[in-house]
Amino acid sequence: MRKQSEWIGTAVLAMVLAGCASARLYPLKGPLSTQTPPPVLKGTMSGAFFSGSFKVTLPGGELCQGHWATVSRDNLATASPAEAALNAEMASIWDMVYGYQFYTGQVLGSKYHVKGVLTGTKGSTVNVELYKPPEDVGENLRTSVENIKGIAKDSNGNIFKIALR
Repeated sequence: MRKQSEWIGTAVLAMVLAGCASARLYPLKGPLSTQTPPPVLKGTMSGAFFSGSFKVTLPGGELCQGHWATVSRDNLATASPAEAALNAEMASIWDMVYGYQFYTGQVLGSKYHVKGVLTGTKGSTVNVELYKPPEDVGENLRTSVENIKGIAKDSNGNIFKIALR
């Protein structure tokens, strides 16, 4: 049985993104990162932390949109070879953006880890993952969108750090 503080923390998390949050995608690697200055992509998110929708516009005006959902441990264990390869690539991106073994030490197995695929109007795709540190729920309740960490990889060879507001 869950403690009352866990229920409160989960309820607050569900409300964090209720309505809308702004997202900024900062290119760290790939063709966009070599531009001077590199473009910062703007997006919007709506829904609760555990599932919702995400929209971002790529350079050239391509709108990419899709949904995210919680990553379950069962999904990781039963992933197809293609999904397993993408999971491994995204894990290495977490480490590149946030530091050595960040994915293994923080994200892997967390109940506050979500991911999704955004599909563009011109055929591009963007894989996104978000993570909320567990100390931001429960009794501490330091819940705010600024504490959510995120990464993205598009089909054009770009890697992004996601910041929410």
